[in-house]
Amino acid sequence: MTKYIRWAVLACLPVIPVLIWQMVFALRLTKGLIIDGMSACGFLMNDSDWEFDGSEVFYVKLWIVVCVVLPLIACGLAVWRLAHQRKVDGPAELL
Repeated sequence: MTKYIRWAVLACLPVIPVLIWQMVFALRLTKGLIIDGMSACGFLMNDSDWEFDGSEVFYVKLWIVVCVVLPLIACGLAVWRLAHQRKVDGPAELL
């Protein structure tokens, strides 16, 4: 674990927009498939002519776990580790 918090945050900045985009996409996909009853192909191609066969619900749940739940768990663990590290080593330097 680095003692320089600012450098660690700067190194993670390019990943944050991708994670936000993936979370928004996962939520829109979930709404389209579960609430609106669209098929996956119909949602991705913005076309309502595709038939919904019911197997997409499993993949939507899996997509939510990968794109929403796992990044939240990773962020929570990183914050917990940083707080625990500060108790052991004292306050971290900003530069």
